[in-house]
Amino acid sequence: MQHRSLSIQLLSFFYCLLSASAYADHGPVLEQKQNTLVISNSKAWKPFAYMEDGQPKGVLIDFWKLYGERSGTKIVFNLIDWQPSLNEVAEGHANIHAGLVYSKERAEIFEFGSVLFNVQTSIYIDVNLMGIIDEDIK
Repeated sequence: MQHRSLSIQLLSFFYCLLSASAYADHGPVLEQKQNTLVISNSKAWKPFAYMEDGQPKGVLIDFWKLYGERSGTKIVFNLIDWQPSLNEVAEGHANIHAGLVYSKERAEIFEFGSVLFNVQTSIYIDVNLMGIIDEDIK
């Protein structure tokens, strides 16, 4: 069983000021007020980020809301399909992807911040689908 680190790009208000001036031609997100972060993620990644009754919900949503409250930063969520959520950040339409599992391919595109928490996953498969009989498992 592999443990995968769930990493996100954490930006402070100071970093936003630097990136806004360094990437002024990068897209519409940089035209927003400097104390606003646009955060993108999947709209269907329960329990981490999802839409419910038209409102963003989930563990990562709660994290970023708390970050906004404590830092005085306005947080705007853009929860959409998975690949477009990555594109939003890569193309400069969002500042941050709320939570992203690290991979070498993604690290070529995104700057990863500190690990928020580890995610342990398991796969459960009906043994009949695998052609495995009970004796083989024991």
